[in-house]
Amino acid sequence: MFASLFRLLSFVILAGGVIVAIIDATHWVAENSLRYTNLGETLQTYWPSAAEWLRLTKMDLIETKISTWPLSNVIDYINSIPVALLAAALFLLIYGLASRNRAPRHF
Repeated sequence: MFASLFRLLSFVILAGGVIVAIIDATHWVAENSLRYTNLGETLQTYWPSAAEWLRLTKMDLIETKISTWPLSNVIDYINSIPVALLAAALFLLIYGLASRNRAPRHF
């Protein structure tokens, strides 16, 4: 039962990723330039408190003189991930975990 729910969740995530990819493609055609929606823009639009928390965390790292610590670079990398690519990766991860093959039973 849980496997079916995880498969359904993974397909919903994949459908969202396809929708974002289609929206990005229409923006590419309309603007005549290659541009994709990244996670930072999406967080800023739909979940501003999380985007603000990431920005404040990065500023705290800079103020405490550990900006060379990899976490600051990880925050920048996370914000620049394309949403469609992230949705595809999450689909593969969740669907793969939900549909693992069980060993055949030999009696």
